[in-house]
Amino acid sequence: MSTRRDMALVDAMTEDLIAGVDSGASLRLWQDLQDTLRTYRTAEAAHDHVRAQTALARFIDMVETGASQAEAFEEIAQLLERRRKLSDSEQRRLERMGRLVDLQDVVGVITAFCIAIRDAVQGRVPPEAARAILSDVNNAATRALGSHHTPDGA
Repeated sequence: MSTRRDMALVDAMTEDLIAGVDSGASLRLWQDLQDTLRTYRTAEAAHDHVRAQTALARFIDMVETGASQAEAFEEIAQLLERRRKLSDSEQRRLERMGRLVDLQDVVGVITAFCIAIRDAVQGRVPPEAARAILSDVNNAATRALGSHHTPDGA
């Protein structure tokens, strides 16, 4: 799987978790826990065991809800860290790609060298030597470039 697809998957997983988390839960949960504990203590003091059991059951449910919310937040944090690492990896990959030389640029440089060699050889060395040099340069350029392009003028 590509890094971009991995990042999209992590994003989708994070969004799903965030959608399932009550964003205002923390403060409200603590307030509800405090109220429920107060209700439980009041019921216990009044020996109202039914009301105390109801408050205790509600208290336990809220603690479990808070724990699952905390687990979701931890998972979100882990997913965000994973997303950051994937993003860093993708950034490095894109930077490396930017440093790669395009084949057309390579062909252009080799062609320029071949033309420069041709111009330097012509008229300065005997014609037979010039043909041999230009033939060698052309053969070397053809081997280097494969079937992509043969430099003109060499």
